[in-house]
Amino acid sequence: MRFVVYPALVALALYAGYATYVAWPRAAPSLLSIQDISNHAKLVQMRAQALVSPTPRTFVAPTLFHYPKLPNDIVALRRLAETGNADAECELGYKYVYGTGVSKDYREARRWFIEGASKHNGCAINGLAGSYENGWGVAVDPALAISYYKAAASLGYPAAYGNLGRAYERGFGVQPDDAVAFQWYLKAANAGEEPCYDAVAGYYYSGRAGSVDRFLAERWFELAARTGDAFAVESLASVYINDDKLAGHYGLALEWLQKDERSPWSQYVLGWLYQHGNGVEKSSIEAVHWYRLASEKRYGPAEAAYAAILHSGASGISRDDTEAATYYTAAARDGNALGMYELATMTQAGVGTSKNDVLAERLFSAAASLGNPDALIAVASRYKYGTHGYPRDEARAEALAMVAFSFGAGSAQVVAIAPARSAVDGQQVLELSNTFQNEIDLRAARLGIDPGSPAIPSVPNPNR
Repeated sequence: MRFVVYPALVALALYAGYATYVAWPRAAPSLLSIQDISNHAKLVQMRAQALVSPTPRTFVAPTLFHYPKLPNDIVALRRLAETGNADAECELGYKYVYGTGVSKDYREARRWFIEGASKHNGCAINGLAGSYENGWGVAVDPALAISYYKAAASLGYPAAYGNLGRAYERGFGVQPDDAVAFQWYLKAANAGEEPCYDAVAGYYYSGRAGSVDRFLAERWFELAARTGDAFAVESLASVYINDDKLAGHYGLALEWLQKDERSPWSQYVLGWLYQHGNGVEKSSIEAVHWYRLASEKRYGPAEAAYAAILHSGASGISRDDTEAATYYTAAARDGNALGMYELATMTQAGVGTSKNDVLAERLFSAAASLGNPDALIAVASRYKYGTHGYPRDEARAEALAMVAFSFGAGSAQVVAIAPARSAVDGQQVLELSNTFQNEIDLRAARLGIDPGSPAIPSVPNPNR
């Protein structure tokens, strides 16, 4: 997963951004030791005292739904189903759906779902809904799937709640409605549907639930993390790292990162914490250790971070431009925009690698299309002055500078290219922003990477 969040490219943000060029200050955190923050009751008190809005609400742990105990042995399960046990009939239906212990057979699965559904069994009705959603032996029928999901939900089957939440979030068979989706997700999570914990947390964190509530977001992320959900562990760590209004937030993140230290994302973030001394004693040696571990797994951000240390030299680390270029090349290969940009600058100058202006321009373009603000500024500058084979086009240069600002470029960089901000065509800025966002999504899909940040989750997998 990733560490830098790409901003939402919406017209309001663009107009507000380039009209003001204001960088909001961040409060300096006061750090506590891990021992100080490991106590859950103290954490709740810390969160309650944090300067956030709204006032934290009480977190009530889920009341777990008790699923029936059924035999694991497929022969015993079949015998029980053949006696007319509706729960066994449903379970046997899912065995045929997924080919667990039997050959995958959607027709047989549907037969058992119908048997269970005829007895008003919520699990079996949910299975029929899944059949019409996923096309398990029948034509996909969103309206019929929703009808069955609602029927299963009316019988109190928690997985159906989660499936309805997912349907309303995605707009499957219904009009998309975040408010309704959240209520179904919350109902499922309160019944112990673990795949929905992340979704509830994400709604609270993003404010799509109606208002931002980081306390409840953290509690649901933590609950998901304690089930062994690696995505939730990383999400929780990410939330804490970015929550500078919570004292000791880096230490809180560190606890969870250490539980997940085999993942390349966590290794990368641990390197970042050590490199900058956030919640730990600053150490370039430790930073390099974690960056290299993540780099061995071809994690682009870590490859770029390690390359940057090699390129600049750090305490205890000798400068090595050739090795830096090697790691920037690896980062670029693995879809990292920063790696592309830095490799472009080194290739253009012939530092650590052979000078190659054509390759450099291709790398600048690729990095810009992935939203790297420095690369966007570089391309904008080329249009402004008509250099490096670009036609002179000051209007496009200024619009690209605005796009760069929306991706995090400094105001000084932007003003140097677009001093007359009011003259920039806002519609052109929006269109260019959308173009680059589409490029990000397309390149990411081709490379098999996620261009966003960790966390803030979206839709859980379809529930049983």
